[in-house]
Order: sequence, then structure tokens, then C-alpha cells
Amino acid sequence: MADPLQLLLEEPDLLDEIAKYDVQAEFSPNTVKRAMSYLAPGIITRFSSRTEDDGVISFSAKVAGSRKTPYSTSVDFFIGDDGEWEVDYFCNCPVGFYCKHSAALMMWLKEALKADAGNNSQRIPKAVNDWLRVLETAETPKASQPGKTAPAQEKFLAYCLENASQAGGKIRFTLHPATRLKNGMVKIDPAVARADVTNPPKYIADEDLRICAAFRRHPTSYDGWSSCVFPEGAEGARLIEMALATGRFYYIAEQDFYLPSENHLQITEGEPVRVELAWDVLPSGNARPVIRGLNNEFRVLEVNPTMYLDALHGVIGPLVSDGPLHLLKHWEKGPEVDASIADLVSARLGSIQGGMVPAPVVIPSEVRPDCPPMPHFTVNRVSASLAGMPQDFIIGHLSFRYGDSEALPHQLQGGVSSEHIEIINGTRVIWKRDARLESELAVKLAGAGLLPFADLISEHLLHHSLRSAFVPIDPQPSSSLAWLRCLECQEMQHLREEGWIITVDPRAGLTAHDVGDFLPTIEAETDHGIDWFRFDVSFEVDGVKRSLIPLIAQAIEKNFPPSTTPDLPEWITIPCENPEDGFIRLPARRFLEIVDQVRHLFHGREMGAGSLKLDRLAAAGLANSLGLNTSATSRALAELGRALKDINELPHEDVPGTVKATLRPYQHEGFRWLRFLAKHHLNGILADDMGLGKTLQTLTHLAAEHAAKPGKPSLVVAPTSVVPNWAAEAEKFTPGLKVLTLHGAERLSAFKEIPGADLVITSYPLLHRDFSLLVNQQWHSLILDEAQHIKNPKSITAMSACGLAAAHRICLSGTPMENHLGELWSLMRFLMPGFLPDEKTFNSAIRKPIERDRSGDAQLALNRRVSPLILRRTKDQVATDLPPKTELIHHIELTKKQIDLYESVRAAMDKRVREAIAAKGLAKSHIIVLDALLKLRQICCHPKLLKTPAAEKVTESAKLHFLTDELLPQLLEEGRRILLFSQFTSMLALIETHLEKHGIPFLKLTGQTKDRASLVKQFQTGEVPVFLISLKAGGTGLNLTAADTVIHYDPWWNPAAENQATDRAHRIGQNKPVFVHKLVCRGSIEDRILDLQKHKSALVKALLSEETTSLRIDPETLSRLLEPIA
Repeated sequence: MADPLQLLLEEPDLLDEIAKYDVQAEFSPNTVKRAMSYLAPGIITRFSSRTEDDGVISFSAKVAGSRKTPYSTSVDFFIGDDGEWEVDYFCNCPVGFYCKHSAALMMWLKEALKADAGNNSQRIPKAVNDWLRVLETAETPKASQPGKTAPAQEKFLAYCLENASQAGGKIRFTLHPATRLKNGMVKIDPAVARADVTNPPKYIADEDLRICAAFRRHPTSYDGWSSCVFPEGAEGARLIEMALATGRFYYIAEQDFYLPSENHLQITEGEPVRVELAWDVLPSGNARPVIRGLNNEFRVLEVNPTMYLDALHGVIGPLVSDGPLHLLKHWEKGPEVDASIADLVSARLGSIQGGMVPAPVVIPSEVRPDCPPMPHFTVNRVSASLAGMPQDFIIGHLSFRYGDSEALPHQLQGGVSSEHIEIINGTRVIWKRDARLESELAVKLAGAGLLPFADLISEHLLHHSLRSAFVPIDPQPSSSLAWLRCLECQEMQHLREEGWIITVDPRAGLTAHDVGDFLPTIEAETDHGIDWFRFDVSFEVDGVKRSLIPLIAQAIEKNFPPSTTPDLPEWITIPCENPEDGFIRLPARRFLEIVDQVRHLFHGREMGAGSLKLDRLAAAGLANSLGLNTSATSRALAELGRALKDINELPHEDVPGTVKATLRPYQHEGFRWLRFLAKHHLNGILADDMGLGKTLQTLTHLAAEHAAKPGKPSLVVAPTSVVPNWAAEAEKFTPGLKVLTLHGAERLSAFKEIPGADLVITSYPLLHRDFSLLVNQQWHSLILDEAQHIKNPKSITAMSACGLAAAHRICLSGTPMENHLGELWSLMRFLMPGFLPDEKTFNSAIRKPIERDRSGDAQLALNRRVSPLILRRTKDQVATDLPPKTELIHHIELTKKQIDLYESVRAAMDKRVREAIAAKGLAKSHIIVLDALLKLRQICCHPKLLKTPAAEKVTESAKLHFLTDELLPQLLEEGRRILLFSQFTSMLALIETHLEKHGIPFLKLTGQTKDRASLVKQFQTGEVPVFLISLKAGGTGLNLTAADTVIHYDPWWNPAAENQATDRAHRIGQNKPVFVHKLVCRGSIEDRILDLQKHKSALVKALLSEETTSLRIDPETLSRLLEPIA
């Protein structure tokens, strides 16, 4: 036949597609593993190829499986919608699609193509191949005969042999209509042909009439010509011979009675097969009748002369023998013959067929001398089912040898036979077995931590291959490591010394590769410029160089102990990526020392992603800490790291004489810190508490900078309300600086003066409006006051700030993070782009582990990364003259009517929120969620704030009653000066009504207030005892040190906002203790706000911990400057 692979010449791109096709990526590991065993010779047969009418190129074959009849398997290639080759698999096995037979056929096809490419450097061109096909299919001219013959590519009568499962698996002979397709394939109709010789259908040729008549006459036919016969005797042989002669004879393994069959083989005539009747002698001494020379897959057809059917290859041929062939069908059905009656049986057989039937054989026996059993323990990996689920197992099997006997499996159930018999060179050899000693030896495996699998899991759940297996008692932390522990334990070594032979299959994956030492390297990554470097640690296993980075990632992921842990083991064992490769054993202390040194580098990275990309500072610190000296790059980086680490304190800096102020010690220290950052091209956040003089420290730094490097102006961006304060402070403390304020409509004419200024001051709203003009200026320093204004990295303000060019950047903020760590990321992105990971990685690797999971490792890594760039001092730490602040929380019980209103609103809003989230998702439901929370907070303050009919019916407020009837009278009686904050101006109006009713003097400041300064002056001079302030309007920018009491009528989500409001009174210049009262309705949403405040305060405290509050420029602090968080 034509070469099936020749078809691929027409599709060279398909040839390439098959060559690069990854079987392991398309099939499961177990399927691929099982498919490998089907690549042995003789398993895949009758390989063919064809092109369908729709362009599908199909390769099909027979794949021998677990049943007698091979499976029909095909791999079809076709062009998909995207113009690329796609593949489908089909098989008539129970799985059907993507089965082990399909995988085996694809692997076989790839290997065949590879071999074919090596054996045929020149393939037959397409044109020549087409010509040869014409020659091969041309019919030999025959003498003309009367009547009609079977036409080509049309309907014809097919003669079929089928496996009749309903008749005990006998072979039946049937007639079916069939059609020869244009592509040469044959499709057989499932219906039985009504081969009526008196009125034959048109598709029956004249030569078929004789065969149909013989079919009808066959003794075993039934239902006339409409059904089948079971070919027997001479008539059956004649039917088969005539069908063979037509060339239209087929074997059907399984006939579907509803679909046309393509699962058939054309039957051809095969060579004679010689067989003989014989006897097998069993170890028991008995004899069993067998047929020699007959393939196990062959079927014997009970015709005369006797024939065989090779169903796998579609071949029928005669059986020949020197003995009587008609006895074949009965011979193998004979029983075992006991040696004691062999003579009697031989006498009977001698009278059959003139003595041509062989007699049973009796062989001598030999008993070996008694000897003790020699234990053999073998460990391998097997695939088996547990409770019906296929799995991979590592198991041990115990066997025993007695002298020169074969290995005898240890019997866990049913006891051990008293003897073992083998037939060696025609002699029965007998060994006595010692069951008691075998059991005693098996018990010793328990000392090595091994027990029979059947002792751990019910036997009926175990596959038969597992029932006599041994497994570790303790499979932790993994089966492989448990086996390694058992095989290397002292008890197992004792067994080896006692003579036990212990063998481990290399494919079990229990090989341990010992590592001697590691080689860390840092090299420049030229693809990304000189400021990025690649860090790796390599080691060798069996002469192959490997990266330690994936193993370090494993150690971090699994929380390996630090290198300082006492009583560390000598080795740490880590599984290889491929389980069959076993394990890598690393020197524990040396490995963990490296893990400790680089642990922080893995936060924000995919575990095991290979070598690490580092910025210059991180690379310098690492090169120095690891003492790298392997290349010019690593030496230069290590030198940079040492130079920075050698600085033990901030260099001395004199306050410029142009500064007209006396700095407090902590302010002088902050000035030196800012100068240090600038000299080392670093940027940072001055995060001192409000009122500690961040503006003065910054102005002092700018005066020093412009004295040392004049020429370029610096830019301060501040809230609109603070811009005049900056101008006034600069005029007061640094009159030598040329200050230009950009404010109001007339500012446009001032832009031409920017190059000549030392300090330019503008506001956040104008930053975006004037960005096109500001961006063209090269700034010396860029300072963002109240830098939390850029906490949203996607805001126009944040993007505009990041777009300005400056040699040095500073953020000023007492609250660099108000709500979440994403705000800190935005500030750091402005200060040092790339210093922290990109936003997505930062959120997943740092923010979520800290905020959601309370990860100490992630918090520590973030602190170590950013703390050297954040300087924070609190009032308690640096302002010793600042009086203490006391916070008091008053829990108030809601009234019954308030509770009823609260619950009704809560239930309704809960349903509405849930429906909104279900319909639109949480991200698009924020407005509804916030509205729900707002309503509940309003009820807590006073039901009148909620403008609904139900709320209007509730006229009482427990909190207002507590304030007006209990708290305020007491405070006023004590002579307290009170700041009362609320976020709701409507609530302030209700309080105002009460104060007016009782004649209590007060002031009120809201967003509508025009003359803030006048109100502040009245309160500071003691004219009124109570100052009502809306939190949003008066939370910043006020100095109200005359107050000694602060009342927060309603809590706010953001503790930083509350603290800023409190700091209106608790600030420099305050000489009295300050008491802060918080009014909270018990069990309500306000209680939950308090919990949220605690969480956010904990976040801020964790970030701005003592690592950033005390200025300690020592080797440890500076080394943190060099460690990235990636």
C-alpha cells in the first residue's frame, strides 16, 4: 500500500505542527505515563491515513488494549477558525476522547515521522506519488463475463465475520450492504442484506449469487438469508474461501445496529500456521493440555480444514499440524492431569488417531536442603487505584529467597505455603519455606517506620497491587520525604548489616543529591539599563549547574526556621521539581543563612520565578552583605554598599545664617535628615505630628540647598488654605529666599518670573490647571505639603505631581496613610518611582497580606524598605513641654424608639445593599453602601437628620440628651473651653438651638464661614466657652490652644481626620491638659467605626513605628536603605 506518511508532503506546515506538538501539555500526566507502555512493537498496528471530503486529514490505527479485540483509534487534523491546525482524538474505548490509546497513537506518529525523516532524506514528490497511486489502483483486465460485477465507488455486498457476544463470543458470518466512498474507504450498513437469489438487489453481482446460495444452505443458518450463520465443517470453510476470493471480506469487532460501521478490517488470506498438541508440566507435577504455536490473540475457526482468524490484523489462514487438527477446539478445554494417573491417561490417548496424540509428561523432583530465607525489600513507584480513584504511590514489597530460588513475595493474608516449587531444566525443584521466620523478619520493618498498607486502610479499598505493600506509618510531610526518612534511618541500616538486600527503583524519586556550596552572583541587566541588576545563587548537582532561587522561594513559602535556630539538622531536604528526580539536600545552616539575607527580596514576587531583578541600592546592600567579589560589577556594588554603611550618624550641618529662627533639637535633626537625603539623591517623607514645625524644617533645608546650589527654583504645592501660611512663614524665617506665590487670575503674568525665583508656591487645584506651564520648568526641589492629597494614584493631582521634573522630592504629611497602604504606595511612587513594586504587585503581595491577613513578615519587609525614607516624631517624643492628652469614650444607649427606627432602616438597607451587590457587584455599589451607612449614623446622632416620614415621628436623641443634660453642664461648670466637632452641619444646628435656648455663648465654624480668623481670635481670647466646628471645615489650619476640651459628637471612619481636629487644641503652645471626649452609641454602627479606627490606627502605627520615629543613622538603618521590597 502507499506510504501513509506520504500524505503529509501535501501539508508541510502540518508536518511541522506534529513535530512540535506537546503531548504532555494536552494529556494528563497519568494518561501520558500509561500511553508510554503502548509504544512497544506490535501494540499499534494497521496504521493508515486518508483525506476526507471536508479537508480533514485523519491517521488511524488499531491499538491493542485490555480486551481481546484492539481499539480503533484515530487522530484527525483540521484547519480551525483562526487558520491554525487543530487536532481531535477519537477512540472506541470506554473513555472515547483524549484516552491513553489516543496519546499513544500521537506519540507513535511523532516517532514515526522522526524516523521517516532520518531514513528518507528525499521523499517522493507529490506528482510522482499521484502517478504511482494510479498504477497501484489500476485493475487487472479480466476476460469478459456475462452478468454484472461489483461496481467501484458504489453499493455492493460485503461478507463479514463478526464477534457474536450474544452467542458466547462465537464468530458468525453475515451479509451486509456496503458502499465504497470516493476516498477509497468502505462504509458497511448495519442492516442485514436480504440476499434473495430469486430476486437479488441491484448491488449484488452475479458472482455473489453462488455465495448467497451456499450461505442459505449452511447447516447452521437460521431465519433464511436475513440473518447469519456460524461457519462450521467443510461448508463453513467453503463459505470463507469464496468470500476471500471476492476481495469484499471484512472483520467487524463490534457492530452497532444503528450506525454504519467504519470499525472494520478487510480480511486477507494469511500464511499457514503450524501448531501442535502438547502438555505443560505445572510446579505441582500435574500436566495441562496446551496448543503450541498458536498466538494467544488468534481465534480457531471450527471449519474443515481448520482455520485461524487473526482479528488484530484481519488475516485468515489454515492451521497445519502433524497431529489431528479436528481436536484443537477440545484440546485446550481439557483439565489438569494428576501425575499419579499420567500412565492411565497416556494409555487412553495412545489409542486415538493412531497414537498421534501426545501423552502427558511426568518429570522428576528434587528437594533442596533447608536454608534460612534471605529478605529482599524493593521500593518502587506504581499507579493504582485507592477507593476507585487512580493515584501514584511509592510502595515497598518484601520477598524472600531460599538459596537459589526466585524471590518469593511475603504473604500478608492467608498464610505462607510450606514449600515453593519451580521447574528448572525439566526437574521439579522444591524449597521448604519457614513461615514463622518470614513473619518475624517482616515485623522488623516496623522498627524502620513501615507497616503493611492493609493495616492502615481497609483492604477492600485497596487495589490488589497494594494489598501486600508496605508504606511509612507517618507519611508527613510528604510520602517521598517519609520514605527517604525510613530508608536512611538507623534501623534500616541495621537490616542492611544483617544481610537484607534493599533496592530502590530510581524511578521512585527517592534519590538524594547532596549539595556542597553555593555561588551568589549579581550582574548588570543590560536590557533594562545600568540601574537594574540580576541576582542569582547557583549550585551544582551531578555536574549540572542549577539556580537556588526556586529552593529559596520554597523555604520562604513553607516558613523554614531562621539560621540562628539551635539544633538545626545537618541537611535540609527539598523535593526536585520533577518528582522522579528525587530530592536535593542542602547544608542546612549555610542555606538558611542565605535565605535570611535575601528573604525580604521575595515579597511582591512570584515564588520560584528565577533570578531576581534588583535596583542599584538593593543590589549594593546585598553585594556588601554577601561579600561578593566574583565580577567587576559585584565588586563595585559591594564597595558602594560599604561606603554607605560606614556612615554611623548624620553629618553635621549648620543652620544657614539666613534662617531667622532657632530650631529645636528635633527640628535641627530633621533639617540634617533632609540634607542627607538630598546629598545621596534620595527622597523621603517628613511625617512629624501636626504642630511640630514641618514647614520651618523644610524652609531651613531649602535655604541651605539654594545657598549650595543656586540657579533652579524649588516648588511647594500646598492646600489652597495653607498657601498664604507658606508665604508668611518664608517671609518670616527665610527672608533671603525669593518667593513667588502663584494664586488667583493674576498668576498667569507671574510665570515669567519663575526662573528668577528661589521658591515658588502654588496650590493643588492650580497644579493641574497650570501643569502645561509648570512641567516645562526644571525644579531643584519639589515639596508636597499635606501630601495625602495625592493618595489616589489615579487622580489628576497625583499624575500631575509625578509628571514634574525635580532633582529632589519631599512629602510633608502628618498622615501619609489615612485609610490603606495604597495611599503610601502613591506617595512613594511620586518620591522614588520603582522603589516599591508596581501597584498591582504591591496590592497582592504587600497590602492585602498586611491589611487582610495581618502578615508580620509582609509588614516587616515594608517597614525595612520604606522606614529609612520616612522621618516621624510625635509630640510625646519631642515636645516635652506639651501637656498630656486624655481620651474618654462615652458609650450611650439608644432609646427604644431610636432602636426601632435604627433596626427598620438597617433591615431595609441591608436588603437593598445585598440586591445591589448581587446585580452590579461591590465595586459599582459603593454609593448605595455609603448611603446605607450614612442613614444609620444619622439616626445615632439624631433621627431628625434622616428626612423620612418614619424618622420625623422620633423626636428624641439619646446622644443629644447626654450631651446637653449631662456632659456640657458639667464641663461648663468646671470652666472648660470646649471644641465640639461634628461632620453634620445640620447636627451642629440642633446643638446650636439648645445652646441658644439655655443662653450658652458659642461660636460656629462651617464651610460657609467667611471670617475664620475673627472667630479664632474670639475663642483664643476667651470670649466664648464653646466652639462648634464642622470636621471638614475646621479639621485643619486652625490654632486653638485656648481649648482644653475636645468633643467628637460623632466618630468618623478616618482616625487621622479626628486626630487632626483634636490637634487644633493639642499642639505647640498648649499649656493645659487636653481632654478628648468621644460620644458613641453602644452596639450601633458607631461601635464598628471605633473598631475600624483601631485597625487603621494599627496600620499607621505598624508603618510609622519606632523604626521611623527615632532618627538612628547607624549601619542597620542605612543597610535598610539598600534593601528593596520588590
